[in-house]
Amino acid sequence: MALGKNEKTLCNKLLADWDGLLAPVYAAKSTIEKAANDMLNKLKEMVQFDLFTGEAALNAAIDDFQDQVEDQIPGDELDDLQRIKDFLDNCEYLQPLEPISALIGTALGISDEIQNLIDDFFDALDIPEFGAADFGSLIDNLLAGLPGLPGGDALADLLAQADKLLNCLSGLCAIEDPDYSADLTSMTDELQDLYDDLNIVDNPASSDYGKFDYGTLYAEAGMGPDQINAINNTKAGLNNAKNSGVNAVNNTKNAIQQASKIGGLF
Repeated sequence: MALGKNEKTLCNKLLADWDGLLAPVYAAKSTIEKAANDMLNKLKEMVQFDLFTGEAALNAAIDDFQDQVEDQIPGDELDDLQRIKDFLDNCEYLQPLEPISALIGTALGISDEIQNLIDDFFDALDIPEFGAADFGSLIDNLLAGLPGLPGGDALADLLAQADKLLNCLSGLCAIEDPDYSADLTSMTDELQDLYDDLNIVDNPASSDYGKFDYGTLYAEAGMGPDQINAINNTKAGLNNAKNSGVNAVNNTKNAIQQASKIGGLF
């Protein structure tokens, strides 16, 4: 059945939505590509010169790092809230703000502190896995859209939405009106180029769909299983630390809200 004017209006909306949908992906594209290239070069160097830390020492460093991160993030116990209240009471700059408003943006400050710790473990303590994994953590956070941090748009979700848009354009528009076929072909090629350029798994049936394909990066660097595990474990530790920082701020906000409701400190 030929498309009616209402269907054409919706098909044209799909075309109009396309550029806006992919704009955040393009905005992050150069950052992801650079991080991937830097990570690859770092891994090649580590493999060539056998710079990997031993498993026990690396695990101890990751545990130490996570302990130090815990010292940087806010708590939500009564004593922690009291300290926040005392600080706000004595800081003229923040006094006009509600307590929760005063916490807005603190996740970015915590992110900076975590990054300083990562740099310390890489530079001062000479744990090269932290340097390589830091690039991967940046890629993961951009794709996953870690709340409160740069790259707040979930790029992997946007790519999945683009896939769905193309399915609609193909199954509902181009199949009935050949005028949409050229647009469909162009947009399909554009999306595939993004998947390829960003080295992202593009198979919706894969459990890794929308994630960065580290396997190809590790293979190009010539890494063995133990080396891959070392980088993956370090990257997981960095990602967990960043998530902990964001979650801690949210938990503190919730604790302040609860304290306000029951006539507590705030």
